[in-house]
Amino acid sequence: MKNKKNAEKLVYTGICTIAMVLMFSFVSLASNTYAENGAKWLLDGVFWIVAVGGIFGAGMSAIKRNATGAVGIILAAAIICVFCKNPDVLTNIGNVLKGILGL
Repeated sequence: MKNKKNAEKLVYTGICTIAMVLMFSFVSLASNTYAENGAKWLLDGVFWIVAVGGIFGAGMSAIKRNATGAVGIILAAAIICVFCKNPDVLTNIGNVLKGILGL
């Protein structure tokens, strides 16, 4: 009896997970530019994950009285967030490096 209840819960959880994944992915299918919308949607999600993770990591470092670690985590998270919101910055950096290296 216990296994049957666990199996039912597992099936319900699977159905709910699939439904949520499909509902969240519909945002990227809103127009004809599927790839562009999907990339923007993914980068926006990564931005918030990195922002919250950076704040959490910096907070944990501050609790451990590790100021250098907290500042490093904040700087790394800020740089990644800038790249997530403005991916063209990476192209500009690549073009500058290409010019410097003469490629």
